[in-house]
Order: sequence, then C-alpha cells, then structure tokens
Amino acid sequence: MVLQQEGFCRECMIAHTGTTTVQRDDVALPTPYTQAAHPSSVLFDSIDIHGVPLQFAVRKFKHIRMLHDHLQREIHGYAILKDAIRMAKQQQQQRPPLVLGVGANHGLYSLFAAKLGADVIAVEPQQNLCKLINRAAQENNVADRITVYHNAALDEHDETISMKHAKKMDGQLGTVVREGERTNTTLRVEQLHAFRIQDFVAASSDGSNGKPQHDIAFLKIDVEGFELQAAKGAAQLFTAKRIQNTLVEFGPPSRWQIDAGVGPELGLHLLQDMYEQYDTQPRLIESFVWPDFLASISDDDARSRAEQQKMVPLTSHQDWKALIQAMDHSGKEAYLWFALDDNKKHSPNEFQTFQSNCGTDHNVKRIMIGEGRKVTRFGCAAARG
Repeated sequence: MVLQQEGFCRECMIAHTGTTTVQRDDVALPTPYTQAAHPSSVLFDSIDIHGVPLQFAVRKFKHIRMLHDHLQREIHGYAILKDAIRMAKQQQQQRPPLVLGVGANHGLYSLFAAKLGADVIAVEPQQNLCKLINRAAQENNVADRITVYHNAALDEHDETISMKHAKKMDGQLGTVVREGERTNTTLRVEQLHAFRIQDFVAASSDGSNGKPQHDIAFLKIDVEGFELQAAKGAAQLFTAKRIQNTLVEFGPPSRWQIDAGVGPELGLHLLQDMYEQYDTQPRLIESFVWPDFLASISDDDARSRAEQQKMVPLTSHQDWKALIQAMDHSGKEAYLWFALDDNKKHSPNEFQTFQSNCGTDHNVKRIMIGEGRKVTRFGCAAARG
C-alpha cells in the first residue's frame, strides 16, 4: 500500500480520513486509511515479543510504559497469535495467513502478525492511532502487509458514529458513541463511519488490491465495551467457519451497560452462540478476572489443571454463567479465546508457544543491543535471556 506522509498534502488528508466509502456491487464498503505520522512527530521503541523483534510508534514517551504494561498483560494472546499463524501457513501454503485487529490501538498485534508473514487488516477509530500504525508499518518494512481502516466495528453496515475522549492518552480512552445516545457534546470531537467486521474483509478481498478471500487465522477484538456488537458484525464469517481463532477482550458487564447500553444476558447469549451455533470452543485465558473465576471452580483437580495450563475451556451454560457472575461481582474483564472446533483442528496442545507458558510470570527483560540502543524482550524472548 502507498502511504501518504502526515502533512504531505491537504487533499490527501481530506481524502483519507476514513469517512469516505467505495461502492462495490451497490454496497458501500470502507476504504483504507493511508496517512502516516510524520517521522519528526513520533518516538519509536524497540521490543521483542516471543522472539519477534519490532518497533512501535508513540507520540509521547509516557505511552511507551503504557504499552509495555499491555504486553505483559496480554503476552499469552501474542503466543496464541504466533501459533495460529504458524498453523495457518501449514494449512494454506499458497497464500499468507489473514489476521484482523479490530480496535487495533497502536497496532502491536498487527505489526507482530505482519512480521510473522501474515496479511493484516487493522481497524481503528482513532485517527491519530491510524497514523502511528502506518508509520510503524513503514519502520518495520511491513507496510505492504497491513491495511489500516479509520473506522469503528459494530453490528450495522455503514453507520455514522461519534467518538468521545478521542484525544486523551494518545487515543487510549476513546469510546464510541452511537447516534441517539446521550453524552456531553463537548466530548464529541469527531464523526466517522462504522461497519461490520465482515465488511472490512469484503473490502480487502477480491477488490482493488487483488487479495483473494481466505480463512482468517486470527481475529482480535478490543473495542472498549462494544465487543458484543462487533462480534455480531462477524456473524457471516463465524457461520461459514472462516475464523480459526478469535481473541476478545470481554466485559465486564458494567462496561457493557455504561458504554453500549446492554446487560449481561447479551454476553451470555454470545458465549452460547459461539459454542452451539458457530462450533467454537470458548476458553478463558489468564486475565484480570482469572483469580475470581478460579475461585468458582469447586473441583480441586480441575482448578489445579487450569492454573497449570493458564487456560480453562468454557463448554456449558454453568461455565458461562460462572464467568459472567465473576466479572459482574469483581468488575474485571476477561480475555476469551474462541477456537474453531472443526474436527479438533485446534487442540490446545498444538499451540506450542502458548503451551510453553514462557509468559507465565510475565517475563520482561530490557537489554542493550549496541550503540546505546535498548530492546525490551517479552514472553519467550525474555525467558531465553
């Protein structure tokens, strides 16, 4: 993809704000966002995640520490992604694996996947973060692998929405506001279009870039309370069994109520649909609600096994209800991994990086690599020294 440098031309900035769409077969589809932050306006930090070196971009130095904290919290998610790409390469040898990052933020999952050889669709409603992702993609020589969309992902096709807190903490606190919802109008700093996840896949397949449709190795959803709506927008893909692995930042119910205006029963319905209708196996991995959920497991052997594996399958209504209750009582979110249970292709034992548990203690190590340059290693990279 040809990227436009931030400040390069006014016409480019207008044309690539993400509020425009293209028509294909009389259906409006999102268009890629190609603006990149100017090199003089960003800072880069060098990291190594499970043996994959990369650099990410931020506007302020204090945001580096914030993203390091994110990596320590979600190191198991990166392990699952690495394993999912490896297995997809084995199954689809004629084409690169496809990865979607919905709520891409600074693009760490997207950059990690691209460095591993995947084609990536990164959806991010914060324009400033879209520019940082594109700049980091250039710095990592993977700009041809990452397609960025300045949009939100919800359950309606081509919906106009607003953002609040869009400028705070480099966009970290940005929250979607749907039309008709009450909010302080002084916080509504920008409007943009929202699409379904399946619309982004359609826009990036069989279109101008010539990339064919194929199965999605990994879908990451992190949309600050709107994950239930975002998942609904991927219903066609789930029904067609085109998504091998989905990782969702899930809950807590209080966030669903405050940000999206829905109750915990909708979260329960999603877990049931993912298991019964879409043939995926929900798995809770180590996350904020982890100790609270473990406390609800009465069987000592089952609890010990979960603690050892850092993962517990959720395969019954009782499991789903226990998770919702644990999140509701604690106010903590969960990281849920939905693995396609198609002929047992994705047994946890196949996920070698995840099973190695090298991120169990959130391993992190900062080292010198010459000429005063430092790199921070996370997960397996830190465990190796």
